[in-house]
Amino acid sequence: MADNQRNRQDPLDQDRLVTPDVIPASDPVQNSDPALRPRRLAEFVGQGQGRANLETFIGAARLREEPMDHTLLHGPPGLGKTTMAQIISGELGVGFRTTSGPVIARAGDLAADVFSSAPPRRNERAEGGEGDQYEEIRYEGYGAGGTAFIVEALTDNRNRTASEVRAAFSKFGGSLGETGSVSFMFEKVGQIIYPVEIINADSMFEAALEAGAQDVETDNDTHIVTTVPEDFNAAREKLEEIFGAPEEAQLTWVAQNTLDVNEDQAHTLLKFIDTLEDNDDVQLLSFNFEISDEILTKLDG
Repeated sequence: MADNQRNRQDPLDQDRLVTPDVIPASDPVQNSDPALRPRRLAEFVGQGQGRANLETFIGAARLREEPMDHTLLHGPPGLGKTTMAQIISGELGVGFRTTSGPVIARAGDLAADVFSSAPPRRNERAEGGEGDQYEEIRYEGYGAGGTAFIVEALTDNRNRTASEVRAAFSKFGGSLGETGSVSFMFEKVGQIIYPVEIINADSMFEAALEAGAQDVETDNDTHIVTTVPEDFNAAREKLEEIFGAPEEAQLTWVAQNTLDVNEDQAHTLLKFIDTLEDNDDVQLLSFNFEISDEILTKLDG
């Protein structure tokens, strides 16, 4: 009787897509795209809350000595869902297989929201099928008062995006330039941001320098750690070992010098920024001007 019970397979297990079998490191699927994709959570940039959740889930699965079941990663193409799925398999030492399934079209189709997506404004245009091809494009140009802008976009239609970005520049007294027309005024850096209450400024500065960072700026709310792009991943990983996942970590453009603008220019520039941020394709804006508190108070009034 006991043997019969042991040999009787639960009908639910017959359809399971995961097994507790460990896949050797030499498996070609386990090592797919090693030069292009991070293979551990510590190497993955961005999605701080999602990574923190997955660290908890993976740790619990290891304690149970079982694979993770029913993990949903959702969002538009380009967020890193496939990369994160491969990371999960690597962290747990299990196999990875790619398949397709039904499209989740309504909020009611979701049983749980495990992994938060990137900027929500991108979702409306980026909800296309698996066949959609997205590319990253950088636009450069001048805004009102001779201010400089870098606009980074993710698009499935470069003609549409270029037309919309150009129209926004023209509408608010600016002009779209060629690649390199303003980027020389900026520096590409890595930024790692922690809440100020996590540690005092001196200790954060010391830890950041030891991690390979260039500088740390601390204000009332945050510690902003700056690195050169080449040291960004290593510095972020070392700081995560000490302080946990940051609020934000990304490569961005920082102006080498900033311009002060008057009230009229500020009014136009803020409308310009709102227009660009409302564009579903625009992912990151960088500019080289500052608006004084006095002018901001007038505009808010």
